Amino acid sequence: MKYWEQLPDTLEFTSKPVELSKADILEFATEFDPQPYHLDDAAADASIFGGLCASGWQISAIALRQLSDSLANRQIPLLGIKQTSSLVWKKPVFAGDTLTCKIALNDLQPSQGQLNWGTIDCVIEMSNQHQKIVLNMNSTLAIAQTPKGHAQ
Repeated sequence: MKYWEQLPDTLEFTSKPVELSKADILEFATEFDPQPYHLDDAAADASIFGGLCASGWQISAIALRQLSDSLANRQIPLLGIKQTSSLVWKKPVFAGDTLTCKIALNDLQPSQGQLNWGTIDCVIEMSNQHQKIVLNMNSTLAIAQTPKGHAQ
């Protein structure tokens, strides 16, 4: 494990790519965001998006999965997201798009009053296969500190 106090001041990495299918878009929209441009081709074609596109909330959820998986692969114990100060959906995401996140961690801070975790700022920039940015998100992550009695 790489606990909070063992992390460098700045850490940057890229997630594994994820391809989004039409079935993925329809399934998510049916359950969580039933807007016509997420569910119906004709309505989507007539919308400001010009085609069936994924919900921004679905794209955000994918970004969080990519973050969680990337941290787990690096053995960094994510306890949770303390806050998200900014979330911007820059471009629509369509079926067949492949999404990758550039993740930057910086500004380690001890948690106020908590002895078992610290925080680190996280900037996620998600791009599609054309290197067009589709999402920007800034969050503060809670990362576990080395447990007492555990050798570093």
